[in-house]
Amino acid sequence: MNKLDIKGVVQGFLKGKERFKVISEGLNRPVVTPLTRQLLILDSSFNPPHLGHLSMIRQAIMKVGTIQGNYTAVSSINTKSVLLLFSVNNADKGTAETEEYVRRLHMVELMSEYISTELGVACCVALTNASLFVDKSDLINGWLRQRRTSMEVETYFLLGFDTLIRLLDAKYYDGNINEVLARFFKSSRIVVFLRNDPSCRMAVAKQVQFLHDLTIDDNWKQRIVQLESPKEWGISSSAIRANPSLLDTGNVVIPSIRDFLKRK
Repeated sequence: MNKLDIKGVVQGFLKGKERFKVISEGLNRPVVTPLTRQLLILDSSFNPPHLGHLSMIRQAIMKVGTIQGNYTAVSSINTKSVLLLFSVNNADKGTAETEEYVRRLHMVELMSEYISTELGVACCVALTNASLFVDKSDLINGWLRQRRTSMEVETYFLLGFDTLIRLLDAKYYDGNINEVLARFFKSSRIVVFLRNDPSCRMAVAKQVQFLHDLTIDDNWKQRIVQLESPKEWGISSSAIRANPSLLDTGNVVIPSIRDFLKRK
């Protein structure tokens, strides 16, 4: 998709009434096929997409499903697909903000192409203006139902530990949090990446204990998969923006995104 196409899609989405829209879909094959069982969703500001994001996706591809015991470790990679979810605000944003969305989406497209070609997993890019994960879950699962697949496709949101805490925090919801979480966990699972670095609010052991002690329905707990964060998790989008020399001195983004950033 060229720049003009992305800009048109963004402008149309901001002015329209849709809350979720897939704007591009797998280079090699459709994202949803009769074989698809799991859709791995990474929701991020992607400013820029970096190797930490890629490592989360790679680790989820390798371990999600096998952990649940439903599939063997050698199960076909064709049962999994990836959705890169980019959130935008409402239509009253100005031109400068729209241009920033376009810039980031170019990089998300490059990441999607890399996932499709290098990891061998179908990947799509989607826009949403929903802010709560429960709404994003409803929108994505509604889209999946429209695809009329014969088998159920489970959605997995890939989250950092701090993001999971926010998802479970009642202050973000107007209604009864248990009703909201019941709606979310009815249709989606979570893959939470435990962080072993100083920037996290607690050590890994305490993160594990926190998840164990959660006062939520046990059935919901079983829908939270724990993975340890990859070493690339220490890569920071803000650090890349603040110090562009990292593009030359550090292995922080895929080559096509590095080239894109250096041209800008």
